[in-house]
Amino acid sequence: MHRFESSSFAAAIVASLLVQPVVTQASDRAKGDAALSTKGKQFMMKAAQAGHAEVETGKLAATNAGSDDVKKFAQRMV
Repeated sequence: MHRFESSSFAAAIVASLLVQPVVTQASDRAKGDAALSTKGKQFMMKAAQAGHAEVETGKLAATNAGSDDVKKFAQRMV
């Protein structure tokens, strides 16, 4: 799996774990309805976008940074 794909996958996993309380609360209120709330969906989308942005920023820094230390750090972000 490419680094980008694994990072996106990891971001989605983390986002789903963080949204779990929202799903549980919605489920409790709706008595078994496990549909994700609108706020939960918005959060998941924002978290996935943020993960993607972090990877892309890391790629830019890894190739364009003037400092070797910044390039090394950027490689860890990607």
